Amino acid sequence: MTGISNVSRKRVWFITGCATNSLGWYIALSALSRGDYVIVTSRNPSKNIAAPLSTHPNATLLALDVFWPESRISETVAAAIAAHGHIDILVNSAGGALAGPIEETSTEQMKDHYHLNVFSPIIISKLALPHMRSRRSGTIIMLGSIAAWGDHNSSGWGLYCSTKSALIAVSKTLREEVAPFGIAVTVVEPGYFRTEVLNSSRGMAIADYKGQIEDYAEMNKGLWEMVETTNGKQAGDPKKGGEKMVQAILMEEPDFARWRKDGLPERWGLGDDAAPHIEERLNYEMTTLARWKGLTGDVSF
Repeated sequence: MTGISNVSRKRVWFITGCATNSLGWYIALSALSRGDYVIVTSRNPSKNIAAPLSTHPNATLLALDVFWPESRISETVAAAIAAHGHIDILVNSAGGALAGPIEETSTEQMKDHYHLNVFSPIIISKLALPHMRSRRSGTIIMLGSIAAWGDHNSSGWGLYCSTKSALIAVSKTLREEVAPFGIAVTVVEPGYFRTEVLNSSRGMAIADYKGQIEDYAEMNKGLWEMVETTNGKQAGDPKKGGEKMVQAILMEEPDFARWRKDGLPERWGLGDDAAPHIEERLNYEMTTLARWKGLTGDVSF
């Protein structure tokens, strides 16, 4: 088994994207409730991280903007390691959503979105890996989304969904590469949680050219009606979600102890809407495969 053992000593967590009311914020609070140490980061900790997290004696607040040069991010990771001498669990929680038709999204905005949701967690993980390899121990958590499984109606969310799909692919490979060193990698895929991810002033970006192409007017109308009716009414409680994540990562009794033998899975859904969505998509893919299976063969030498 790789990853973190469920031992009594104080563990050290390093969590990105810990703005108030985010999943990262609640993951940090849940870890602190177990007596662990947590290095919590955001772009502007004094502004974005509220009490009780900001005032907890076991919490160390560090500034980290994932768009900084890698050399500066490296300094933050080094400071996190120095705080308690090691890092047991890295949670790549920083991320965001991007809404709008693909054609109305600028190339620069697409690149920024991929940096935020794909490249930055890879970069931070790479910076933490030499330390974890030297200790032959560690757990890396990637925050994905059930959006990676696709949807029958994903219009306006294609770029966001694609970043979460890309994160799955690279994380699965990273998991294989670092397992021999006692390091676990897993992707948690939340469903709809009542965070700020759909708030355009906090967690969501809007296509640069939104509304400039008349042919997409009806699509945009439906997209923004969905955002307005969903934001603030998501069924998922981020506090419960953060607690469930920590319970699973630590493989605590009674629900998760059975994972201790094999370790954390490659990916797992989080939220009451996660399993039904994943099952629906798997059934759809199997039905599609059966229908078109005849196209797949008779092409070998």
